[in-house]
Amino acid sequence: MGAAELKNREMAIFPEYEYWLGGVYVVEKARGQGVASMLVIEILSRARRAGISKLYLQTENLTGGIYCRHGFKAVEEVNDKGVHVLLMVADTGISCVNPPGCSQIEDD
Repeated sequence: MGAAELKNREMAIFPEYEYWLGGVYVVEKARGQGVASMLVIEILSRARRAGISKLYLQTENLTGGIYCRHGFKAVEEVNDKGVHVLLMVADTGISCVNPPGCSQIEDD
């Protein structure tokens, strides 16, 4: 029905941003049924479990679309590889003790 990815360093022009939500896709017959929202929620959950405090994404929808409903905030609009996109970020709710990439996977 759909797919989404938790990615590492998606945009070369932003090497300082390590973790990304990307590849969100829903087959046409399943669109409008909340599948994309479920995928975004799942990736945010996996990011939290991995100790990731900030998750970035890029979207061609310059309004932010569904991502705004899931806590993503606009950072800036950029032209990357000839495509105008909106860069967004979400705070996953994980405390950051190791900036700047701020991923901390603790060993038990």
